[in-house]
Amino acid sequence: MQSGFYDRTLWLIRLRWIAIMGLFTFPAFIGYFFTLEINLFPIYACAVFILVYNILLFKYVHYVSKKYKDIENKITVIDNIQISLDLIMLTLILHSSGGIENPFIFYIIFHIIISGILLPRMQAIMQTTLAMILINAMILAEYAGIIKHWPIGNYLKIPLYNNGLYAASVSFIFITTLYISLYMASSISMNLKDREKRLEAINKTLEEKDKIKSEYVLRVTHDIKGHIAAIQSCIHPVRAGITGVLNDKQSNLLGRADDRTEKLMAFTKSLLNLTIMKLNSNVEKKVFDIAEAVKKSVNFVKPNSAAKNIDLKIVYSGQAMAIEASESEIQAVLIELLSNAIRYTPERGVVTLALAQKNRNVVVEISDSGIGIPANEIEKVFAEFYRATNALKLENNTGGSGLGLSMVKQAVERAGGNISIISTEGKGTKITVEIPICLKPGSNEKLPIIS
Repeated sequence: MQSGFYDRTLWLIRLRWIAIMGLFTFPAFIGYFFTLEINLFPIYACAVFILVYNILLFKYVHYVSKKYKDIENKITVIDNIQISLDLIMLTLILHSSGGIENPFIFYIIFHIIISGILLPRMQAIMQTTLAMILINAMILAEYAGIIKHWPIGNYLKIPLYNNGLYAASVSFIFITTLYISLYMASSISMNLKDREKRLEAINKTLEEKDKIKSEYVLRVTHDIKGHIAAIQSCIHPVRAGITGVLNDKQSNLLGRADDRTEKLMAFTKSLLNLTIMKLNSNVEKKVFDIAEAVKKSVNFVKPNSAAKNIDLKIVYSGQAMAIEASESEIQAVLIELLSNAIRYTPERGVVTLALAQKNRNVVVEISDSGIGIPANEIEKVFAEFYRATNALKLENNTGGSGLGLSMVKQAVERAGGNISIISTEGKGTKITVEIPICLKPGSNEKLPIIS
């Protein structure tokens, strides 16, 4: 919500830059091409004043956003000040360029709509009343001859500012239009703000429920892991023949039980790691050389690639590339992606890991000559427990959990990076991970590698 107030205020300040450029160019353009005599000096003077206070507002809004945590009240005061200043400046500009005869007089409605969006209703009504007072004071003062009327030369053959009926009509239409516009804008804005608050409350409730669910899964998964480890501790000695010699049927049954238990343990560990990652939002980061993490990950999966006679290629220039992230998470990401590539690549296939720097990112590309992913399933593979249909056919051989890529995506995003997949079913897959390279503040120089 805090960033919402800040963004809306900056939005109005950005709109004012456009208005300032228009004030410096549009009156001269109109005067030149339509041969109208326009008093440019007061318009340019107002434009300079608007430029000055817009710069000051821009700097002050940034100052407030950094210094104070609760900025809603301060931002509301700033919004009131800048809208009031705009209304005063717009009235002066209108007065110096035809007053009530200037067809752009109704542009004030835009500020009323902005007031209805940015401000509480009572404050927006006050701003609308200010606009009504300013414009009507100008109309009455020019009509009564209290202030000088500055006509737009050659625009009207007959002056209208001193026509009582015309002035009264424009004043009535102007006032009613202002308040109707305010009512419509503020009503829509209030409905949107109420909906935003309701959605925020619902989202907070969902986050709390998701946290409770994750904590429950964490406890249950941890208990299951302990039970599986206990079962394995019983199976392994029996298979090793410590309790006696097994016949072929007994050995076969125990082997199948041991294989299933190993897969169940791998699934439990993946679920446990993913749940811990979801619950642990404050991960400890440090600066390290991603090339070292790549080397460790490749060494970890080499036995798996060798067992399938897969050609595991590494493409790397040797350049040091420092990133700031959780080293254990990034290494887990690389191991998971390499393991998947090897798992779903047939024997004597090829898996390639390429490490390079692109602009200000470290880019890791892992490609394989495996089974690929169906085109309509590529976007789904990052979902928890999802497995591609062609991968399910290999389930007995691969033992995938459907959790690995979900964990990978979360870890990459926690490092400030992104991940993408290009795949063709039956031909292979390429997964690209991009993580910002760690630079010294204010420079393009890479940080020294921390060993």
